[in-house]
Amino acid sequence: MIKRSVFAIAGLGSLLLFANSASADITSATSSVDISNSTTSSYKVKFSAKTLNNNANAKVYTLTQLYKGVVLVDEVEDRVRTSGAYTSSHGPKIRYKVESEHTESLGAGPISDFKMSSDTVVYNPIDWTLVKEDPHEAKEYENLLVQSANEIADDTGIDLSEYTVVDKEVVFNLDKDLFKEVNAVTKISIGDIRPQIYLHESRESLYVLKQSADGESTVTEFVLENDKWEKQ
Repeated sequence: MIKRSVFAIAGLGSLLLFANSASADITSATSSVDISNSTTSSYKVKFSAKTLNNNANAKVYTLTQLYKGVVLVDEVEDRVRTSGAYTSSHGPKIRYKVESEHTESLGAGPISDFKMSSDTVVYNPIDWTLVKEDPHEAKEYENLLVQSANEIADDTGIDLSEYTVVDKEVVFNLDKDLFKEVNAVTKISIGDIRPQIYLHESRESLYVLKQSADGESTVTEFVLENDKWEKQ
């Protein structure tokens, strides 16, 4: 039986940022999803994250969220019992993705640094054998997110043709005040679809797309006006 515990470390671009930016104090941001202690009689997935920094006086907060496909299963850090299949096209295989948000601040001051990390595991729940994720499966996962975005766009009447999907780290580097607002809007509950952020090619308009467990779609728009981001 093949099992694993994998740690995904922030990419090279983030590491270069550490060296080149005086405000970047997070030195390592990792996420992991682990099935090493899981069996057919005790099928649970463990997920966690770790944040390291170079300032002993700074506060570090890590939010870790586990998704089954694109649906939020649990958050913070814990071990979750698994059930059900991923999609009909994948048969019995299940894909779990853990995403972590690493936040740092000095005292009661504003957020001084923010990083994201993730890890993925695909396995056969019949015998808990790790399944190597092929490019087709990775594309299928991305297609699920695109399908969700298109459904939300149709439900709300927005046009995403000149927008590109980005993550919160991009928003943080774009504007810290905007990040604070987007961070608040992207809060979701267990059973909801993973929220998505779409930035206009002009970098002057941004959408936050959300879809709740009951299928309700919502979009929050932010527009740059007079050098200040305004929530519409």
